[in-house]
Amino acid sequence: MRTKPDISAILAKLGDQLVAAEQIDGGATSDVWKVRTNRRVYALKILNECGAAANLTLDVHLRKNLSAGGAFVAAPVLSSEGFPNMSGAAWVLDEFVAGEHPARGELHKLTCLDLGKTLAILHDIPVSDFGAPQLTGSLISGEQENVFSGLATRFTNPLPIETPPAFELSRELWLKTLPYLVRIREILSTSSGVLCHSDLHDRQMIIANNRLAALIDFGDATIGDYRWDFGSLLYFHGPRVLADTVKGYEPDGTLQAKLIDSAHVFSIGIAMHIGARSLLPGKAHRLKVATVHLNKTLVYLEQNRQHLQTD
Repeated sequence: MRTKPDISAILAKLGDQLVAAEQIDGGATSDVWKVRTNRRVYALKILNECGAAANLTLDVHLRKNLSAGGAFVAAPVLSSEGFPNMSGAAWVLDEFVAGEHPARGELHKLTCLDLGKTLAILHDIPVSDFGAPQLTGSLISGEQENVFSGLATRFTNPLPIETPPAFELSRELWLKTLPYLVRIREILSTSSGVLCHSDLHDRQMIIANNRLAALIDFGDATIGDYRWDFGSLLYFHGPRVLADTVKGYEPDGTLQAKLIDSAHVFSIGIAMHIGARSLLPGKAHRLKVATVHLNKTLVYLEQNRQHLQTD
């Protein structure tokens, strides 16, 4: 295991002096510290795994670009990438973002507008190919040239062509979703990739005073069709949050109805992925949530079948 860097030594690069440091999060891959100096407050993320350094480099590059473009993210201030001779694990020092996680499905309209703007900036970052993103110089490209191979680097069986194991007892429900899964495949066969966050649940956002302070954790970012992000948003937060976010994403309104319809279709793929993941230890409860979402979504799609816009 690599030696963790000295926090005071990191701050010295900025001319700051350490006043207090408190660990606020920790896990198998990283620890996060709230660091107070004589000048300001930071969040310091220290990686516990050497192999994750490349992901950190991509994360820093991505958030720098997003912040410069006006997106609501935690702006990186300094990282170990700029100091290759400094001993210790990889780390990144960010602006500290004060706030709290929103309640699932209860995002304020202003938060949604901020989120929509941030997704628009994210989706506009130049990328190539599909799947897990990798950084070469300043270029972001996916691991795979094929859209479906790229999809498999992020999602678990999102577009099953046979009854998936998780839905063996709900085969009739899966059969109802099949035309929409086929439709997603048709769309993907001609679509181009953008950088998607792909996992827009409540713990991925920090809010303050009804505004989005930061969209966080780009660890599951993937290059794929932009509609995956809206499918994810609908799955976790419901139609009202989706509609308000789309207004921030596409303010002139020309594509809002189409985005909402497409989100319902792509959320079926999200539900299939989460259903498949429910077979993992401790995740069985997710299948019930996925099933409830599928039933609601199928009702919407049937009610709007005559004028459904998904192109």
